Amino acid sequence: MHARNNAVGISRRSFHKLALAAVGVPAAGPFLPPGRPDGRIFDVLIVGGGVSGAYTAWRLMTGEARRGSELARLRAAHASGRPRVCLLEASDRIGGRLYSVTLPEAPDLHAELGGMRFLETQESVAGLARHLGLDVVPFPTGGPDNRQYLRGVNFRVGDYEDNAGAVPHNLLAAERGLTPWRLLVEALLGAFPALATLSLDEAREYLKTAEFEGRPLWQVGFWNLLARRLSVDAFNLVRGASGYFTIVSNWNAYDAIVFILQDFVSPSYQTLAEGYESLPVSLARQFVERGGVLRLGTTVTSLSRTWERGQSAIRVSARGPGLPAGTVLSARHVVLALPRRALELLDPDSFIFTDQFRADLTTVTPERGAKLFFWYDQEWWTPLGLTSGPSTSDEPLRQCYYFGTEPSGPAGRRAGLLLASYHDGPAVHFWSGYFPFIAHDQASPPFVNRGGFLQALTPPQAMIDEATRQLSALHQIEVPRPHTAVYRNWSLDPYGAGWHFWNPHNRSWEVIARVRQPVPGANAYVCGEAYSANQGWVEGAINTAERVLETHFGVRRPSWVSPGYGFGP
Repeated sequence: MHARNNAVGISRRSFHKLALAAVGVPAAGPFLPPGRPDGRIFDVLIVGGGVSGAYTAWRLMTGEARRGSELARLRAAHASGRPRVCLLEASDRIGGRLYSVTLPEAPDLHAELGGMRFLETQESVAGLARHLGLDVVPFPTGGPDNRQYLRGVNFRVGDYEDNAGAVPHNLLAAERGLTPWRLLVEALLGAFPALATLSLDEAREYLKTAEFEGRPLWQVGFWNLLARRLSVDAFNLVRGASGYFTIVSNWNAYDAIVFILQDFVSPSYQTLAEGYESLPVSLARQFVERGGVLRLGTTVTSLSRTWERGQSAIRVSARGPGLPAGTVLSARHVVLALPRRALELLDPDSFIFTDQFRADLTTVTPERGAKLFFWYDQEWWTPLGLTSGPSTSDEPLRQCYYFGTEPSGPAGRRAGLLLASYHDGPAVHFWSGYFPFIAHDQASPPFVNRGGFLQALTPPQAMIDEATRQLSALHQIEVPRPHTAVYRNWSLDPYGAGWHFWNPHNRSWEVIARVRQPVPGANAYVCGEAYSANQGWVEGAINTAERVLETHFGVRRPSWVSPGYGFGP
């Protein structure tokens, strides 16, 4: 079989049409008055239509305001009782790094090119999804028969405990028989025994003042710590078998340990039956239904402070299809729901770029991440005893996930969707070699430029063939070629990363609070996953947005989280 190079493009256009209709935006082009000739200004202008931006917009229109709060004042100023809120998004879609693609022939299989799951304990996402009426379903992660391919040796996940001799690493006696993640957890418990009896919230506080070999933990690199707690072969096993280069890289040991404790100690994952992108799409749809203004394909280039009608305001320069050259919008408040790279792409003369804010921007590292999905007319993994992912390899493929099967055809053939390669760090460079060198510091696949964004299409056949070769080595069978493939590299502008990690020598909990309002006293705010206590998760994006809403607008705490649930610093 050969990849049909037009299939993904057709289905993607169809998907965009449905998604835009879902949020009340005409497929031919979004709506925003090109100017406000009556001299009125927006109360709040939100830049970025990812999940944190869509959530902020929705909460401003639907959330309960505390008496005497800024939101209550904004609402009282209008006869409608609703604030004037505008959401600007540079691309042609809502969702940011939540990006679900579905083919017509397999309507129940959603390729999650961005975020794909959340933890059952992440109340902001799980509770919000249920509040919106979205169908929350389990996200299974395989079992003992899932595959490992390390140092040219094939074995099962179950062999770590059942047949330790199958693992091709020279481990110490105390390290044998442990899964890679258990090796990591045991190394951390060896360094900090108190963690065994602490809740996650207690661990966060304890680790803020903890030391490792005489140094504050937040000054230590995670790789530096692991080098003192694991043998070289144990570290290489964790690095190879985990499927992630970045998790054991030299990021802030404080944040890394909190991340590990949250994600890899008996985790239970969930996702959304209609695709993870349905979360921000639902938020944006309700925002529009309640009178909010949404504009896609609109890029914000700079911000400046001014006075209008005797009140401070922020002027936002914007460009996009249908906007006159030099368009400037004004707002009482501006929320920048953007990752690090998108913030850096703003005009450096924008007033938010104080020396402190410039320094704070560099406290996180943008981590490269990308995904390659394959659709098959006939899935091939179930006969191997594989039903859900991941299986992992130390080849550049890194991880594959068995996303599901769907009956199709009179002969009972079952269509299948495979996350063929989920890779990060240096593996992104490997796959970039199949494409022309273009944006920022990365190569990328063929793209269509829409509103300054680059949209992924089908990857080249050479890349599909190489991924198929590596899948065959991992599964010890001749894996067939897919009929359709799609690739997304999140390292490209304007995202600049699949996720972000805190750098050593930074107290992340202090930076989070500063970044939230870059200029003290100015009505400009920042939220999103990058500068959060839950990096790499939608939970972090929502929690930072919620802190902006509660702290600066007086929005009451949402009903879908428990009373003691913390949204972060």
